[in-house]
Amino acid sequence: LNRGNHEDTVIAEVYGCSDEIHARYGDAIGDRGVKDIWKDFGDVFASLPLAVLTDTAIIMHGGLPSADFRLEQIARISPEDRFRIKTMVEPAANDETCRLVQNVMWSDPHPESGVSPNEDRGCGMKYGPDVVRAFLSENGLKYLIRSHEPVDEGYELLECDEHGMSAVTVFSAASYPDGAGFNHGAVMRLRGGNATFDAYREGDGLNEDGVGAGRTMQEKMKHTFKAFAEVIAANRAALEEEFEYMARKRAERRRMRRTFSLKEGPTTGSSRTVATSARTSPAAAPDVDDDACITPEQWADAMNFVLDAELPGVDWLGIQRFIAPGELIHYKRFLNLQCSLSSYDREQAKGMDDKTRNTIMRNHEAIFKVFKFLDADGSGEVDRDEFCDGIAELKARNPDAAVSFDAETLFDSIDADGSGTIELSEFQQAFQAADVPYHVAVMMLLDTDNSGTIDRIEFREGVRLLNARLGESERLPESEDEIDALFDELDDDDSGELDVEEFEAFMCKYYPHVQL
Repeated sequence: LNRGNHEDTVIAEVYGCSDEIHARYGDAIGDRGVKDIWKDFGDVFASLPLAVLTDTAIIMHGGLPSADFRLEQIARISPEDRFRIKTMVEPAANDETCRLVQNVMWSDPHPESGVSPNEDRGCGMKYGPDVVRAFLSENGLKYLIRSHEPVDEGYELLECDEHGMSAVTVFSAASYPDGAGFNHGAVMRLRGGNATFDAYREGDGLNEDGVGAGRTMQEKMKHTFKAFAEVIAANRAALEEEFEYMARKRAERRRMRRTFSLKEGPTTGSSRTVATSARTSPAAAPDVDDDACITPEQWADAMNFVLDAELPGVDWLGIQRFIAPGELIHYKRFLNLQCSLSSYDREQAKGMDDKTRNTIMRNHEAIFKVFKFLDADGSGEVDRDEFCDGIAELKARNPDAAVSFDAETLFDSIDADGSGTIELSEFQQAFQAADVPYHVAVMMLLDTDNSGTIDRIEFREGVRLLNARLGESERLPESEDEIDALFDELDDDDSGELDVEEFEAFMCKYYPHVQL
């Protein structure tokens, strides 16, 4: 059992480990007891080995810390010296041992030759196949086995010569993180110098050999929804163009029908009354931006037209109720939702260093409030001055909000395209890169008017959307009266809107496991 970069008191605390200890044991043992347990965790982290050596392989979390790395450098670290390193974050300038441990934990293989700083992570190194080959040859080994990053198939080989000498990445957590990703997990078996791999998906059972044995129908559906989101996000531009065309046609037909009814209606006014009723009936049209709505038939036609090459033969109309429920579909909301649920286009967020990512995660609710507060006109973008002024005002209004970041630096990190403004899509990608709490991510997706709260209409749509991801026996009642009664129960302050805390209570109670 080796030490990894998350076996670090700073990183583990940022990612919620200490909070989980407090949640599990705080009531029973109090704050002092929680602090004692957290200290024990730190001691265990610092006691873990940095590497394991077999006859044919070396196993370490990240990999080679330098081009001239020697095994003796790790062997010379005494247990006492290793034990003192509770965190590898920002080691002191003269602490070479901590710097070495940090690089062993945070480095990554790279297809290009040589060694270079790992700018993607902000620490560690990138090492090429030539460096791996030299190290393995010198030590009579065949494999450098490491983890540290998810890979699509669960394992990935960086081959270094024609005889199978390789750096092997093995990542055992499928659908990382927390069921939201699309990667396989894998286990590597090493027998007499020969390697075999077992890959699996999240939810796979294990047969007697420990190999995946299949998923339930609900688990398969969950992965199917994610796969749809990936394809839809990758084809967003073409879909948006086709949806817009469909929406224009629908709007033109409705305008013509209204005009015809008004001009040609009988003198009794009955037809005019019918036409007006159809226009204003809540059941006939959404509350906002009706011209962005299309019928399920139009939606299915557009999906088939754009995606038939990639997904031939899909019965889009048949599955519409699962991924775009409703008698009318607001296509902009649909595309925003699917793109936010997918991992497509998240490459922009990978350049964000871990320090900034951790800052975002620590402060996500405060930043969320800043963005919603600034974007008063619902434009979906905030410039640098607005962002910085808003943080200053938020600090003044909320002295207990624990806003601890440098606004200028954070703005540059979130502004992925360097446009000088932060768009809502960039903001959402930053949230996803930081592994924000699930209830906050869902709330962002359902908050269609960018108010920072969920109103009654948004709540109705949200319940139906979440129910579509569940088996029939697990769904909440969907009648308007029943949903409204639940909304009133959750709305503790009778404000007519659910804030972050009220929405979190709803998600935890009724949808603790569902993943969009």
